[in-house]
Amino acid sequence: QQSLSFDYAQQSYCLDTSPTLVSIVIDNLVLNAHKYCHEGAQIIVELTQQAAQISLTVRDDGQTVTEETINHLSERFVRGSQTHISGSGLGLSIVQQIMDIHHGTMTVSIDSKLGGLNITCIFPNRTQPCAV
Repeated sequence: QQSLSFDYAQQSYCLDTSPTLVSIVIDNLVLNAHKYCHEGAQIIVELTQQAAQISLTVRDDGQTVTEETINHLSERFVRGSQTHISGSGLGLSIVQQIMDIHHGTMTVSIDSKLGGLNITCIFPNRTQPCAV
């Protein structure tokens, strides 16, 4: 069992995108964190809005990977060191493609507080204010 928490401001976030594509991004990031973290790991999903962008970050305290591996995680069929875990190595490359479609960015780094991975996707916010 792992701890999954969500951190977001009490406001509406609007993106000019397909809900299916955003769902794929969230699913892939959270599933990767779950698959590659140890029992009892902490996984944090953060959603923030700053000016003209919306940022989605998934952080964990799982096992880290080398800088060399981090530089290639968004490539197809690239996986971390735990190759005994099932998967094809396509999850983050799919996320990267979705971010490219939206003219957004995906960055992967080692989380300075938790010690695991920190993956941040930034979507440009090209919409009018949200109608609630």
